[in-house]
Amino acid sequence: PPTLLELFGSTRIVVSSLTLRDSAFWTAHCVLSYGVLLENIHVDSRGRNTDGIVIDSSTDVVARRNSIVSGDDGISIKSGRDAAGRSVGRPTEDLVLMD
Repeated sequence: PPTLLELFGSTRIVVSSLTLRDSAFWTAHCVLSYGVLLENIHVDSRGRNTDGIVIDSSTDVVARRNSIVSGDDGISIKSGRDAAGRSVGRPTEDLVLMD
């Protein structure tokens, strides 16, 4: 299923003051990224398996002042998914969650 917002391989990016609604799967997915700020993001996705914010195999990520209503996890921290995740073998590191 599609992710509503995916930051893939992003470097030094700010996502701020954004409202995301009715995702079909994970709402915001930050994967294989570095130096990311997720701030004032409002998630309202109540469907099945609609994690709010997924931080996956990324480094130096700050998530603060976010509000999340989801059908599954509010914030999920991962280090890859299935065989592809195991082959990359990159953990999530230096993560700050606030407010």
